[in-house]
Amino acid sequence: MSHLLEINNLDVEFDTDEGRITAIDNVSLTLDQGKVLGIVGESGSGKSVTAKSIMQLNPGNTIYNDNAEIIIDDENVLKFTSKNDLKKIRGGKVSMIFQEPMASFAPAIKIGNQMVEQLMLHKPLDKKEAKNISIDMLNRVGIADAEKRFNQYAFELSGGMRQRAMIAMALSTMPKLLLADEPTTALDVTIQAQVINLMKDIIKEYNMGVIFITHDLGVIAQVADDVAVMYLGSVVERGPVNEILKNPKHPYTRGLLNALPDINNLDAPLKPIPGNIPSPLDRPTGCVFRTRCPDPTHECKEGSIEMGLIEVHDKPGFKGMCTANITIKREPVMHNPCMSKERVIELFYDFHDYVTGKKDIPEKFLKSDPSRRYAGNEEIYKLYEKYKQGPVDPVLIIPKTSIGHQKSKNLNIKQGMKSLATGR
Repeated sequence: MSHLLEINNLDVEFDTDEGRITAIDNVSLTLDQGKVLGIVGESGSGKSVTAKSIMQLNPGNTIYNDNAEIIIDDENVLKFTSKNDLKKIRGGKVSMIFQEPMASFAPAIKIGNQMVEQLMLHKPLDKKEAKNISIDMLNRVGIADAEKRFNQYAFELSGGMRQRAMIAMALSTMPKLLLADEPTTALDVTIQAQVINLMKDIIKEYNMGVIFITHDLGVIAQVADDVAVMYLGSVVERGPVNEILKNPKHPYTRGLLNALPDINNLDAPLKPIPGNIPSPLDRPTGCVFRTRCPDPTHECKEGSIEMGLIEVHDKPGFKGMCTANITIKREPVMHNPCMSKERVIELFYDFHDYVTGKKDIPEKFLKSDPSRRYAGNEEIYKLYEKYKQGPVDPVLIIPKTSIGHQKSKNLNIKQGMKSLATGR
């Protein structure tokens, strides 16, 4: 089954007086119908730019890369240029709840008139039908006395009511995809809970896909099925929300979680991520997180290592950690560039048996002394001793003896590397 939304290899740059700025760097995401994808990260991570790219709402100085794809209903919306094509996406198949409803509603036009206008643009309705649908939608999102609110201006409503009205406006065209850009920001906790519960009900009722953008990991835990963590325009970690929040692999994700207050010890000092997110004008070379990473390697500090994406799967026993050594010389097939030393050892033996043509690998081999399995092979034993010190470059995992066997058996070394990197 095809995805509701598929983003492939998206790069976004802005032409400015200071030069060309990279806002999004090689982002790929997917979303299925009826699912919620949470996108988290600090301000300046590229969350809103990613969402606006789906509707081509970024400013006129935006430059998209030629091979980027944003697929909805088997069409690449980045190729749309005519107003009629864009109208199918903007407010039609896709609707957006913007960050600040007070700034999103026109202050001099009544809310009802704005809802009616956008309905008549996207649906074959007359004014009376559009009004009835708008009032019904205001009722559905829990606004009391909806007909009265229909005839009011945005400044006459409370923050919670404005947010509900914005949700009602976004949903009135019955979109397939809803982009919720920080819909709970600046709301008090009680209203925030009401908005979250409302969105859960709406998602269930209309079976729509939702991209939910927020800074709040607590909100993500309540509403999202999957989460993508963004930093300086790149997705650094993604996977099922429970796995990411319980066992974060990337140091940035761990930093975001560690920065949350401890409800069991409210007197404990907060642990912010050191430093600030770099300016896009001064983008670090190599791994963009290296300037704030708590445990950078020497190669990280030198800027000679690219940051890789950690893809977390909800499979039993999955382990991983961010190590720059794993991302050196990575190939596109490597979907899990960061692994723990135990996983490296485990995959080494898997790979060695693959190359040498051995059959099954005993499930309990890690419980015994692994070095004894190949005690006769001095080179492998040395490699094992090295692995015990920590994660290493997977390129080094192919010993010379194995390469000899590989050549004699005419096996595919790249397929072996794929098996090593992905665990498959």
